[in-house]
Amino acid sequence: MGNGDTTDALSPLQPNIFGVTAIAGGFGHSLAIKDDGTVWSWGVNDQGQLGDGSTIEKHTPVQVLNIGVPHTLAAGLHHSLSP
Repeated sequence: MGNGDTTDALSPLQPNIFGVTAIAGGFGHSLAIKDDGTVWSWGVNDQGQLGDGSTIEKHTPVQVLNIGVPHTLAAGLHHSLSP
C-alpha cells in the first residue's frame, strides 16, 4: 500500500510520498515520479522490480537507484520501465 501497513484495504489509501507528478501501478508494486525528478517505488520486489538494488519487499516508498530524469513510468508483473 506504500503507507507502511501490510493489511489489505478496501478503499484507496495515501502512500507515504508527496509531490508526485506521475504514478504507475504493476501487479504487486507501484512507481512514482516526484516533482524533483526522483523516482520512488514500493511493494513486491522478488525480482528486483523496485530498482533499489535489493529483492526485499518494501512497505513504504524507496528511491530507485541509478536512473536519469524520467518523463513516464510503466509497471508490469515483474518489471518496471522508465522510457
